[in-house]
Amino acid sequence: MNQRVVVIVLVALFATCFVGSGAVATLALVGRVVEGGRHKPEPITSRPEPDEDTAPPAVTPEPDEELATAEPSQDEELLPPDDEEAAEFEPPFFGSGELAVFHVEKSKVDPWGALQKAAKGTRLKVFKGAAPATADPPYLEFKELLTDDYAVIAGETLENGRGLTPAVKKALPNAKRVTVVDFVLPREGASMLEVARVMAAFAKATGGVLWDEEAQEYLSQDAWKTRRIDSWQKTVPHVSMNFTVFVSTVEKGVTLKSAGMKHFGLPELQLDNVARSSRDAAVSLLNATAQILVEQQEEIGPGPLQVSLASMRHAQHRKNLEEKSFENAKGVVDVVLEASGDQKVPRLTITFPGPGAPTELVEAGIAQLFGSADRVDQVNHDEELTALSKAQLEIYKSSIKKRFRKGLQYGEVLLVKAPFETSAGGNEWMWVEVTRLGAGGKIEGLLANDPDDVPELVSGSEVVVEEAELFDWMLQQADGGVMGNETGKVMQKRLAK
Repeated sequence: MNQRVVVIVLVALFATCFVGSGAVATLALVGRVVEGGRHKPEPITSRPEPDEDTAPPAVTPEPDEELATAEPSQDEELLPPDDEEAAEFEPPFFGSGELAVFHVEKSKVDPWGALQKAAKGTRLKVFKGAAPATADPPYLEFKELLTDDYAVIAGETLENGRGLTPAVKKALPNAKRVTVVDFVLPREGASMLEVARVMAAFAKATGGVLWDEEAQEYLSQDAWKTRRIDSWQKTVPHVSMNFTVFVSTVEKGVTLKSAGMKHFGLPELQLDNVARSSRDAAVSLLNATAQILVEQQEEIGPGPLQVSLASMRHAQHRKNLEEKSFENAKGVVDVVLEASGDQKVPRLTITFPGPGAPTELVEAGIAQLFGSADRVDQVNHDEELTALSKAQLEIYKSSIKKRFRKGLQYGEVLLVKAPFETSAGGNEWMWVEVTRLGAGGKIEGLLANDPDDVPELVSGSEVVVEEAELFDWMLQQADGGVMGNETGKVMQKRLAK
């Protein structure tokens, strides 16, 4: 019997570098934690190739140094209450943050003198200890502490430190002293470049490893120069190189939160209702929004915002995004920023106007900004494919279902191929990202494709399918490998002849 199948390459862009563009990390802690307090996300790899019979999730280009993602939060109990609404949204008045240099070996020069020397000739005033209440930004505040009072963050945060050698990673937890530099800046972004240059000179003079408290990341001196200095184009920063996107797993997908926008005097950003299989593209969208906001240099608050790639002043960031977009990309999407967070951490949540479920609106917004590519093929489900499908279903029942219930690893996504009735009365087989296994063989999930002939559904729609009706399954693994989709491999070979 011929079954209509949609092969859809939906947009999933790149993940920031670590997915760090901002790098991506699991929902991170804003307070300090001694062991394993933050986890950096691992680079996101391509989604499985499209199945020539049904539409697997869109192909995701390789990670790009402007995106970022992270692991599932294993430290959520340490986080402050999430998103307590402030009585009234109050954006930051100044850029601010906390940077540190860990001295793996005792500095051969006086750190206080080294910071003064590094800041000489800049607009930055330097204070030993807290600045006086009358001080006007931009200024730096110097503190020299024992690491007993300013703990080294170990675990995966240290392991994923940018540009750190194995020897440095091993030695850093034993560092005896750390220099902490707090900064306060006017909202215009160019002052952040001065801070970055001063910290680079200071780290070089004292021989230390840099730490960004807001972005929760370690950087070698070379990595700091590449990301925090060389990525600027005159007075325009590559914003995602200066913050991290933390990703927390929720029941139906993931939530993204930026950490480090306060450096530019702006509220942090959040994006909810993101399918796991669309994480990379969603991070790209958040990074693009952050770039637009920083470049505008206007007071930012709740309300409508147009995210337009063409309007970006940072040419390299714009080029990276445009080159990885599909031909039908509009390159522009309207969003609405809604106040969230609290007065301590002002935050704006990115939402999309219009009717539809939240996950559907996110998918549509991503596709509008970056485009998508659809293809429909007619495939005959003959005896060979039917037998292979039955074998795949037995594997799903005996092991894959148990693996999902036990809990997927960070970066893993389980999809199943299920039939949906078309307007013509046939079946359209499509991929569903599994979010929950219910009773009686019910599988809840998010549709991973835009249907060809199922008018009531769109990519991101919440659906329920039957285990007994599955044709195949596919498990995207944390290391980028793919298990399953055996029927798809056969169909690809047939269609290639």
